[in-house]
Parts: sequence; C-alpha cells; structure tokens
Amino acid sequence: MRTLLPLALMAVFALSALPAQAETWTFEDQYTHWSGWGTHRENRKDVIGVPDFTHGTATVVDNTLQEVNFFFTADKFEDSYNSLTTGDLFVNTDNDKAWNYLVRLNNDFTADVYNFEVGYTDKFFKYINGRSDGDYRDNHPAWGNVWGQEALYSGTWSGMPEFPGAGNVGEISIAGLNIDFDQLTLSYTVSCANDIMAADTFSKTPIPGAVWLLGSGLLGLIGLRRRNRS
Repeated sequence: MRTLLPLALMAVFALSALPAQAETWTFEDQYTHWSGWGTHRENRKDVIGVPDFTHGTATVVDNTLQEVNFFFTADKFEDSYNSLTTGDLFVNTDNDKAWNYLVRLNNDFTADVYNFEVGYTDKFFKYINGRSDGDYRDNHPAWGNVWGQEALYSGTWSGMPEFPGAGNVGEISIAGLNIDFDQLTLSYTVSCANDIMAADTFSKTPIPGAVWLLGSGLLGLIGLRRRNRS
C-alpha cells in the first residue's frame, strides 16, 4: 500500500502534465450589434455593404486564447472594400459585460495587446466609433481608446486581405495572443462597422475526465488492498 499511493499520485500528475493540445472552436455570425448599443435603423441590419463576416475560429491552448480567425465574403462594392481599415479585437475573459483586453492591429502587422477594463455600454471617451458617409453603422464601436497606455506585449496579424471577389472567402488572422480566460467573448469589426463579428461565450475546458478516472481507480485499489489486508 505504501508504494501504491505515491504511484497513484504520480500517475495523476503525469497525465495532467501532458503537453497541452490545441483546440479549435468555431463560431458563426450571430450578432448585428453590441449589447446596449440600441436598435436604430443601422443596428437592425446584419450586414451593410461589405464585408459580410460569415464565421470565425478561436484556437485555445491550455485555456489561453492563442489565435482568432475571421472569415468573410465581399461579393460586390469593391471600391468600398478597398477603403476599409481594420478595427480592434475586443476580448472579455470572465463574462461580466465588460471587455478586459483590446488588441490593436497595426499597419506593420503587429498586434498589440492592452489592458482595457471597459463596460460594453461605457461610451464616454472609451470607444472610437466606426465612421462612413452614407447608410452605415456609424455610431458603433470599432476601436477602443488606449492613448497613453503601453502595450502588454505584441502578437501578429495577417493584414486586411485583398478584395476576395465574388464567391471567394477572405480571412483575417490574429495570432500570438496568449490571453488566459474563464469564459471567452470576442468582438471585431472593420472601420465602418459594416458587420459586427462576435463569439460568445466559450468556457474553460475542465481537466480531462480520464485523469480523475485513473486517479480514483488507483485510489480505489489502494482502499481495496487495505481492506483485504485487514
């Protein structure tokens, strides 16, 4: 029995310390606007012009967000597409209706990660709204105000792809994030807030059941052996 207990603990520890496996979560375009930003005419529409975000993926390793990919089409309005710029990626890590991190996508393809403790509806000097001439979602966040702050660290991003053309899919990829979370919510759009892309809400992956099953089985064997000896 004296040797089984250390072996049981060592087995549980060894399994729990196995190299982390990447998980890829897929989410669809289910939102027209952020919660708390009204239902005026533009916000009732899913897509205004281009691009049309269709879905996205989030890559998670050991309960840290590592990479986000957004996929979109742009079947028309090529001139409008070419005038678009990227917005910021907003990240909520605890499902409390407030963003915790902002990822700024720079022209040199770096992605700076900032602390950004701002509520979804905290509008006063906290957000920079999308802008355009015409019937677009003008008064909707596209960027956050992080002036004067230092970035925590930097990842990378792919840049805005060339106009994909009818029937083709464009992709925006943001990598090197390494953001820990309990429950994960994301939001992203481009400069005119033509289509709001959001993922809500993914939860941490629990310790694999096999680890606990093996550990409980070994501990059960210890108890059985003790019982037989007594």
